[in-house]
Amino acid sequence: MKRISISELYKDPSKFENQEVYIAGWVKTTRGSKTFGFIELNDGSFFKNVQIVYEDKLDNFEELTKLTISSSLRVTGTLALTPEAKQPFEIKATNIQIECLSPVTYPLQKKGHTVEFLREYAYLRPRTNLFNAVFRVRSMAARAIHNYFQERGYVYVHTPLITANDGEGAGEMFQVTTLDLDRIAKSGKVEYDKDFFGKHVGLTVTGQLEGETFAMAYGKIYTFGPTFRAENSNTKTHASEFWMIEPEIAFCDLDELMDVEEDMLKYIVKYVLDNLPEEMEFLNKFVAPGLLDKLNKLLNSKFTRITHEDVITILKEANVEWEFKPEYGEDIAKEHEKYITEHFNGPVFITNWPKDIKAFYMKQNPDGKTVAAVDLEVPGAGELMGGSQREEDYDKLLNRMNELGMSTKGLEWYLELRKYGSCVHSGFGMGFERLLIYLTGVENIRDVIPYVVLLSLLFDFSILSAILPQEIRDTAAAMPQILTVPTFSRFSVSALSNRSASHTSCLVLYRVISCVPTAPSLPPGNPVLSVYIPLSDCVSHYCLILSAPTRISSQSNCGLSYPFHTNPFRKEPLHTGEP
Repeated sequence: MKRISISELYKDPSKFENQEVYIAGWVKTTRGSKTFGFIELNDGSFFKNVQIVYEDKLDNFEELTKLTISSSLRVTGTLALTPEAKQPFEIKATNIQIECLSPVTYPLQKKGHTVEFLREYAYLRPRTNLFNAVFRVRSMAARAIHNYFQERGYVYVHTPLITANDGEGAGEMFQVTTLDLDRIAKSGKVEYDKDFFGKHVGLTVTGQLEGETFAMAYGKIYTFGPTFRAENSNTKTHASEFWMIEPEIAFCDLDELMDVEEDMLKYIVKYVLDNLPEEMEFLNKFVAPGLLDKLNKLLNSKFTRITHEDVITILKEANVEWEFKPEYGEDIAKEHEKYITEHFNGPVFITNWPKDIKAFYMKQNPDGKTVAAVDLEVPGAGELMGGSQREEDYDKLLNRMNELGMSTKGLEWYLELRKYGSCVHSGFGMGFERLLIYLTGVENIRDVIPYVVLLSLLFDFSILSAILPQEIRDTAAAMPQILTVPTFSRFSVSALSNRSASHTSCLVLYRVISCVPTAPSLPPGNPVLSVYIPLSDCVSHYCLILSAPTRISSQSNCGLSYPFHTNPFRKEPLHTGEP
């Protein structure tokens, strides 16, 4: 008999009424008595489970009463409609084959788990209701993005993942090299001509520049792929590896670009709401109450358009005690983004930004002070998209690069685009994970990424003392941890017990394993001190990237291992329904 998916059964249960069906999946819950039992089974094709009813007439009844959560089964039985019950139908089993009996040590039992705990079991967390919903939304949103652009005649372009261009000019690339780093450390000499690519290259931070070349041939294109940024940012909305959507459109000015941004966002939101009602209802009920209202409101909103200068004026006139004082010519903070979206009661396009805080390639406005750039701010999420009209004038672009002290070497081709049929053109970028945070109501970007690499690092005293102790102290002091920096004779320990531990899940544990002198704030003879440092700092210091469970050693006395150990600073469990 051909196996049928649970999603097919839910699509039209009446079609299968009183018919024999064959399904397979994993046990979500089980309960039994002396003569019958119930199993909740899920095969991954649908958010909801199917209830299996079995009786003692089955040959393996005794074995079935001892089933454990996550065990895999093959079930044959008759589908019966149950309109009076909680579920619309159930399957009365005639045969149940146990494919694999899961041990009782399975870590995700039927109870609430914190998201911090679930990050430690990244390979299992898609089985929970929370992450089942989140990653199905991720899949559906990706589909919506492709549908939107493909239906409108955009060409999908795969831009390079390894490149010599950092795009933004900010130097935030992860370096890619085949050179022997130990030999370089000893000699102090880097010979890029002997590297694999013969020059300094890194992982891409954007596909925009390459995308513009294709826009000048196809008219409108989009990229959608992984990007990497070696930023020293340790927030709930930053990650070193993320996916980016970047359309580039020829003969398109800034006003037309904002039309595209608004239209695309509304399309994606509606697509997800229409296609994943069960998942979105779950997220609305257990993760972010009011989520559905927020998203439906966006669909019916006309996005406000306002200049950066006018935003600063509104902020200055507001009766608010700002943590960061708003100033003309400067960027705006999270608190400002929140206020502006609340002020206009909906999404806001902020245009014409000061040129000194924006990238070199943006169209310079006639005032000589601003550029034709736009950021989209949405309620509850802040900045969701950033874009601009690109500078199409060769001389102005070259002068701007010279003004910023940028080398044109390696970007000659980008400049020459302005010679060969240049035209007004625009584009924007949207971080895919930022969009998912907005769609799901999940607070931390690490919980909308399938795999999060959390590392436990072991250092001896000599290594630790060599990695800028003052910088470590400054970093730790700014972080909301319980414990602070390791203390040796020249450092002091200060407990941060009054700080929140809300961000500990995004940090890497540095553990001193050599003998540590006694400090006043620590128990006498304490041999181990724990310190939390951002993952990005670790990467920037040691140029190490782990994309899969592995074990490596960068130096003889410094090792890295996966995964992260148990977090001692867990918050109260997040109620996610069944695991």
